[in-house]
Amino acid sequence: MSRTTLLVPVPEAEAATAGWWPEWDPPKARGIPAHVSVLFPFLHAHELDDAARARIAEAAAAVRAFPFTLARVGRFPATVYLAPEPSSGFAALTSGIEDRFPGVHAYGGVHVRLVPHLTVLTGADKALLERAADEVATTLPISAHATAVWLMGEREDGGWERLASFPLG
Repeated sequence: MSRTTLLVPVPEAEAATAGWWPEWDPPKARGIPAHVSVLFPFLHAHELDDAARARIAEAAAAVRAFPFTLARVGRFPATVYLAPEPSSGFAALTSGIEDRFPGVHAYGGVHVRLVPHLTVLTGADKALLERAADEVATTLPISAHATAVWLMGEREDGGWERLASFPLG
């Protein structure tokens, strides 16, 4: 196990999003649920000692569990996503983790502004992205509740597994 990520699982979105990942990369086959990323990439697995886990738990507990709605389809250049509203709880989680782990930034710090999102489809051709956006829009709104942050680790076979769950406050 090498890479890790922190995410908020969104089981309420599974039915609406599960069919859109390319056949070569279905998230359930890889162990990834429908989710909003909190921090990816996170630490390497060998850095996850008790102190690191305690800091994650502290950051999660500092944010109250919160309801949100996936009510809008959004687009990045090669990605269709669902936008959580409000997104402030997700931003607070990411900020709290980054504050406790200096030098660790969402998406490696390549994006100036973090946009909390639940990916529906990425890396497909334009026609498939358009179809996914249109079809997933018919499932909206989706009401959901953020209750925990999951720490996921990448296995050697490329799949992912949950290593821990940290409840929100």
